[in-house]
Amino acid sequence: MLILDGLDEVPSAGNRSEVLNEIELLNTQCVSRGADIMIIATSRPQGYSDSFSSKHYLHYYLSPLSEERALHYAKRLVETCHIEDKEKQDEIMNRLTRAANLPNMQRLMRSPLQVTILAVLAELHGELPDERWELFNEYYQTIYDPA
Repeated sequence: MLILDGLDEVPSAGNRSEVLNEIELLNTQCVSRGADIMIIATSRPQGYSDSFSSKHYLHYYLSPLSEERALHYAKRLVETCHIEDKEKQDEIMNRLTRAANLPNMQRLMRSPLQVTILAVLAELHGELPDERWELFNEYYQTIYDPA
């Protein structure tokens, strides 16, 4: 299995066409040799322009999470990360549940990645800010924190 995560990060102004050509070449070589391979490529919708023909590739699209599904995912994530600390689980989930009622957060709690980021911030920083710029500021401070 070959997983190519984030093909939208390869800029079209850069070597995107060369990267896509190499992927096609690899696939052709694998098929011609009878190799048992699965290629999975991910891209955000805005970064994808039907680079892989639907004749040869299956296309799947992630649907945005509902609030219920986002909180269900968050609950399972938090339970897994803090398996023996029910108090910590409840604390983080209470923060996320409150945040899910804020308009800015509703737009963010649409994918597992975004819910994961919010769960980390809820754990490390307490209440989540309802202003988008504050949220991203906390996220970047967390990512770049050398501790």
